[in-house]
Amino acid sequence: MNSVKQTYAGQYLNTSVLDAASAYLNQFIRGHVFINGNKRMGILFTHSFMLMNGVDLTIDPEDLYYFAVVLARSGEDNTTPEETKIWCREVIEQFSKDI
Repeated sequence: MNSVKQTYAGQYLNTSVLDAASAYLNQFIRGHVFINGNKRMGILFTHSFMLMNGVDLTIDPEDLYYFAVVLARSGEDNTTPEETKIWCREVIEQFSKDI
């Protein structure tokens, strides 16, 4: 999870709130941080992180859950973490608004 805060030459690699949120969501769900509940915790943590940074996630909860399931199963199709991070960024960007 600390990789989200990585820097190079003094600059964060995840340069925006949406980039960091995408990385957190991807790592929680794909990285299996916990034995159980990775999708729930990934969604909760990511949404909380976004709210603390002035951005709300507006996606329907059922659609977000479906996306989390697809994300969790993506490794079975040999989809790389880099590809799924891009998916996360696209979904978060499409369904977010400043608060």
